[in-house]
Amino acid sequence: MFELFTQLADWAAYYVLRLAPGIRLGEAVHFFVEDVTKIFFLLFLVVFTIGFFRLMLTPDRIL
Repeated sequence: MFELFTQLADWAAYYVLRLAPGIRLGEAVHFFVEDVTKIFFLLFLVVFTIGFFRLMLTPDRIL
């Protein structure tokens, strides 16, 4: 499911920035890009889901 983030990190670290996959800097940038995009996506998903359920919850349903 999360291989899209790995592919995005591969593209950003190894093709855009032209870092080698075996060196520490390349691996660190790959890790950073992969985890930051994954965290932002999951955070967006949680906020969107909570917002959707709050939209369905009207004051009439509370009382």
